[in-house]
Amino acid sequence: MTLLRVRSAYIFFHVKEEMGVRIPPAAPVKRRLTMQTKPVILKNSVNGEQWICDDAKKIKVIDGVSYLTVHKPESYRMVLMRKDSLIPSKTR
Repeated sequence: MTLLRVRSAYIFFHVKEEMGVRIPPAAPVKRRLTMQTKPVILKNSVNGEQWICDDAKKIKVIDGVSYLTVHKPESYRMVLMRKDSLIPSKTR
């Protein structure tokens, strides 16, 4: 049974074939197609700062409060901001 712990798949298949075990073909991998969304420019209603949300559908709920992952236009450091305090900006 130690033969099953071989890391290389190539060696694994040859060892199994030598033992007389038939290996069925692998099932095709189903890949989920995800739609890429456009970044949304948001404005903080409290202080007027601009923020960019790369995926507005990714909402994190912590203790019943909804948060979006956003970053500033000149930086890619991601932060969580309350969804309530962000409003969509009309200008780009």
